[in-house]
Amino acid sequence: MNTIIYFPHIFRAVFEKLAAFLAQAPGIIHISWISSFLPLAAATRAGRLFTRGKQALLLLCLIDMLCEITALGYAFFREPNGWLIHVLTLSEFSLLMLIFSYWEANPNRRKYLRWSIPVFWAVWLLINLAVNESAPGQLNYSRAIAAIILALIAGYMLYRLAVNPLIVPSRDYRFWVALGALLYFGGNIFIFAQGFLANSPVQALVWQFHVGFNILRNLAFTAAMLCRSPREDRMETAAGAERLV
Repeated sequence: MNTIIYFPHIFRAVFEKLAAFLAQAPGIIHISWISSFLPLAAATRAGRLFTRGKQALLLLCLIDMLCEITALGYAFFREPNGWLIHVLTLSEFSLLMLIFSYWEANPNRRKYLRWSIPVFWAVWLLINLAVNESAPGQLNYSRAIAAIILALIAGYMLYRLAVNPLIVPSRDYRFWVALGALLYFGGNIFIFAQGFLANSPVQALVWQFHVGFNILRNLAFTAAMLCRSPREDRMETAAGAERLV
């Protein structure tokens, strides 16, 4: 017996428009969309208990994936999505600073990393009270500031991992998290402040560089999810397992 699946005309029209919209996007955009799912898929495959740092990383990857899906919907309906940039800026800064603080053994440095989160939120609020960062052509000051700070701290963490003789960087998830953060935010410092490039001939080219850095970060975070965490490698308490000396 043959079964005929009937789709109402309105659904078929929507699917056709969506397919046409996706076909217009450059191939690198498709790769970026797919790469946003990889860290979550890797976390599912890992099938093991995560340290607090990996739990925060998993939450960050989930937020990024949801923002990618939401941005796709806004682009399909040709609606502005500036508020998504604010969600990403605040969530990325807050969660990455929290992750870095979990690695820190020095109580003073750990305190500074965590206090930077409410300080940045206050700076973000003051900037957005003064200017509308979501407006077309407007410089995104808060995202550029976050990128500079996160790139510097990620680079510092990479250095500490490299000089620690007890750590094999390529097998440690902290290495891949710091590398992903350094590539993404270090590479995008200029691009995040590209408001003056709006509607210019080079904007599309510059944006492809941004997408490329996003793909590299997602791949690095995927590798982090697949790495064994310090909790499993050493007989330490969960509170101290991630900390760098």
